[in-house]
Amino acid sequence: MDPNRGNGFEVNLGDLVFAVSSALDLVSPAVANHHLRTARIARAVAGQINLPAAERKDLLLAAALHDCGAFSLHERLDLMRFEVEEAEGHAESGYRLLKAFPHFERAAEIVRNHHLPWDHSRGESREGRPVPPGSHLLHLADRVSVLPAGTAGADAPDSEDLGAVLAGAGSRFVPRIVEAFAETAARPGFWREVGAAGDDDLRRDLVLGDVVLSESDFRSLAHLFWQIVDYRSRFTATHTSGVAAVAGFLAPLAGVDGAAGRRVSIAAGLHDLGKLAVPCETLDKERALNSGEQAMIRNHPLNGWRVLSRVPGLEDINQWANFHHERLDGSGYPFQMPAERIPLESRIVAVADVFTALTEERPYRRGMSGREAVAILQGMADRKAIDHDVVALMAVHREEAAVVRRMAQEGASERYVAFKEHPQDHGAEHFAC
Repeated sequence: MDPNRGNGFEVNLGDLVFAVSSALDLVSPAVANHHLRTARIARAVAGQINLPAAERKDLLLAAALHDCGAFSLHERLDLMRFEVEEAEGHAESGYRLLKAFPHFERAAEIVRNHHLPWDHSRGESREGRPVPPGSHLLHLADRVSVLPAGTAGADAPDSEDLGAVLAGAGSRFVPRIVEAFAETAARPGFWREVGAAGDDDLRRDLVLGDVVLSESDFRSLAHLFWQIVDYRSRFTATHTSGVAAVAGFLAPLAGVDGAAGRRVSIAAGLHDLGKLAVPCETLDKERALNSGEQAMIRNHPLNGWRVLSRVPGLEDINQWANFHHERLDGSGYPFQMPAERIPLESRIVAVADVFTALTEERPYRRGMSGREAVAILQGMADRKAIDHDVVALMAVHREEAAVVRRMAQEGASERYVAFKEHPQDHGAEHFAC
């Protein structure tokens, strides 16, 4: 028996990857299902050229997350044009995010080069290093995926648009891959398969099994996903790090210790996962939000709930993360949950979220003192919005909590600045909304 079983997180990594992949495409109807379509095209062509199984797995991982480094809606929409300039920035950002997680190292290399032109074999290497064949395959699949559906139906592009792909053989794309694509695309039912709803077929093909992650591995993966969320807005670039640290500090004080206490911190790290569906242009807006934008923001815990609900084994973490805007008087969102159904762990995350938001520095205002923040928390507890006992613990330990929050966010700020100003960036436009 695996000694880690029961102590780690028994999750299918493919379930989690495609759940987050789908969330990345909720940001606009214009990019809906782009990652899934790209993955299906890449899978089909990989089969046509008999790409080895291990490389095919890495290609599917890369296809599922290849635009994770495109933080703004403007850039996502720009990438939906077949002819796109300066696409290297988001590919580099995606590479640097993904490479930090051990299971994603090879997929990260594919993502890094997925806009590199073949250029008559000069694209075989980059800066003296060989380029993975999967990068060139993903390049073609990604560009085919953005072609609009033509008039013939079944999601097939018009022959004129497909002609631009075929004409790119040798210059933009690897000729062998173009030939394999042409043969695959001619197969009956191919385009209907590419546009199919759901991702069960892709998750079955991403044969990662029930990966039993160590606690540190799962935290590393959660950290990757919260960076994808937080790095999309300069206003909240360190917010999740603060919430996770404060929740982890409060949990043992509230009697949630050991592995459960550590997992509260992980849940807090995922509490804003649903903001993947919110354009950073909305997150960065300094003027008052309109009603549609407010509704979009309020939907983020529901979106996060839906993402994690697709991953068996994360049921508790899903509740702890996505009930953080529920209120004990039943007035919260998204579920208007009554007090008796809100777990203590969710109440801890809720208090940590509010405390962090009030005390952290934002570009447009200074953070409150711990005393001022606690006064607001106590008012919320008196109105039965948040848990009185957790707030009482915060009141006693506010100075310690403030230090924990500040240290976590200072470290996160250093990482964000290093990421933003990395000398290998090919332009900083992907950080601007």
